[in-house]
Amino acid sequence: MKQLSILVIPGYKLFPVDSGGAHAQLAFLAKQQEQHSIDLLVTPHNIAAEYLNDFKTKFPSLQLITVGYEKSSAVKKLKAFFKKQYRKISQRDHAYKLKKLKHFNGLVNNDASFIDTVKKIAAQKIYDVIQVEHSINMGLIEVLPVPPCKIFVHHEIAHTRIASDLISVGYSKDYASYISSVAEALEINWLRKYDGVITLCREDKELLIRKGVTVPALVARPFALFDDELTKDYDAVNDPQLVFVGGESHFPNKEGLSWFLEEVYPLISKERIDTVIKITGHWTEAFSNTYAAQKNIQFTGFIDDISTVLKNGILIVPIRIGSGIRIKVITAFAKGVPVVSTSLGVSGIPGITNNINAIIADTPEAFAAATIQLLENPQLRQKISDQSFELARKEFGQALFAEERNSFYYELLDTQKPEEM
Repeated sequence: MKQLSILVIPGYKLFPVDSGGAHAQLAFLAKQQEQHSIDLLVTPHNIAAEYLNDFKTKFPSLQLITVGYEKSSAVKKLKAFFKKQYRKISQRDHAYKLKKLKHFNGLVNNDASFIDTVKKIAAQKIYDVIQVEHSINMGLIEVLPVPPCKIFVHHEIAHTRIASDLISVGYSKDYASYISSVAEALEINWLRKYDGVITLCREDKELLIRKGVTVPALVARPFALFDDELTKDYDAVNDPQLVFVGGESHFPNKEGLSWFLEEVYPLISKERIDTVIKITGHWTEAFSNTYAAQKNIQFTGFIDDISTVLKNGILIVPIRIGSGIRIKVITAFAKGVPVVSTSLGVSGIPGITNNINAIIADTPEAFAAATIQLLENPQLRQKISDQSFELARKEFGQALFAEERNSFYYELLDTQKPEEM
């Protein structure tokens, strides 16, 4: 197997591994660093400065290219402030106006200096592959050099997510359709310019094909487990607790948890008054204070070892909007943790069978009933635990994911025209 030189431009937070998105990216890179020469372009949005050394220790073969870590002097900060105010008043700064298009946040990167820097870095070295991840970076295709094979890893269809987000916060369907149509035009146009696209579920690939994206596409395994993660230590005997994993910054988490706490949890509490739910991740005081009077609703903050709350837990996944794979479900399966989820929450995960390796419910009444059933039946918890762990072992515990992506790289490189190589 030929070793490839690959530039990876990740999206969002990478490290520490306290989110599904970070885990999904790093598990693949951990395996690929053994096979290829990988340059990883990161900013403080991906890895905070205080974590850079820890990251290098854990992933020694990944060559970091750091952007935006330079500290600005007081004079530079003052100049930047006055420059921004001038542009705001004169309305001459298109980037400033772009920031006002808040409904496209997550699709359009309005950091002009970042775009310019990526263009320079990508042209400074001869790469076999440039791999771009997440919607926020999709438009970088406009500034990347022509010869390398350019692949986009599509974690979530952006325009459908934008539409569902707008409707969920009260905008009309007509307005949501209008905004999402603009987002769709951008998204489809950019994707057509890549040499290949990796989606994480078949539904996303089929949607893109219907929209006119005809470049080669791979439906890849959405997730990989680190070698030490597939460890079943679930306790089905002791009294269980409910667990929600995820932070407020990911809007589907906020919408789903709000729905659960407002419409589902009261039905559970009516039958089981002492049912505890532990909510991990970062949540604002404004949100958590809404439930401060309810002692059984506990916001834990970030937990370094999530297995401590999952060991005798039942993971709830009340996700109702968005697309892509819910990494939290697979990480729970890897520990043998029973899951109650909406249909959308487990969509795209191969091998899911209702009442065998997960329980699926989409209405408040059905979700509450399923949760109560698990809370009261240790034999059912054990059955779901055993079957979900077996699914994780079979689908995500083997190193097939690396070969799957490698085959796609080589296929694209082989089919490019000689003059493009």
